[in-house]
Amino acid sequence: MSEGRYSPASAHELLTTAKQFLTRLASLRLITLPGNIRDRRFRFNHSVASRIETFTVAEVRAALAAANDRTRLFILLCINCGMYQNDIAELRPDEVDWKAGVVTRRRSKTRERGGQVVSYKLWPETFALLKKLRAHGDLALETDEGNPLAKEWIEDGRYRKYDAVRSAWSRLAVKMGMKKGRLG
Repeated sequence: MSEGRYSPASAHELLTTAKQFLTRLASLRLITLPGNIRDRRFRFNHSVASRIETFTVAEVRAALAAANDRTRLFILLCINCGMYQNDIAELRPDEVDWKAGVVTRRRSKTRERGGQVVSYKLWPETFALLKKLRAHGDLALETDEGNPLAKEWIEDGRYRKYDAVRSAWSRLAVKMGMKKGRLG
């Protein structure tokens, strides 16, 4: 973090993942759990309240106008359904009523804990793009290569991650000359 390579949230996520990995290895009796694994000195203050940046209606319209169909769909799902990147990446075909244009699901974060089920009536443009870009596998949307939109894995001992939704937004931001996530 001090070198600027990781944000507090990313550092927290990496530390949490490492702790979970070590705890799992210990539960399998492959290692002895380090005695300081839960030491409060080894944490990151990632919950620092910061100002939430919002976009004006004109900025959203400009972004939608500049976006390709896939990025436009991602933006519309965020606005129309309050979805985060992972919600979009984990949307399953059985969570979409393909006739009525309604998404009914649990948020990805609460799916495993039996969180509340919510339904969203898709706007006509959102539904049309979702039908146009629909994948025909286990996920409603995939990359052009047929892969999930987001994935995390370990390769050669290193944590790897990709997020096609974030990448699409980043490309649009560069195209539009956004600074720090903002237009203009």
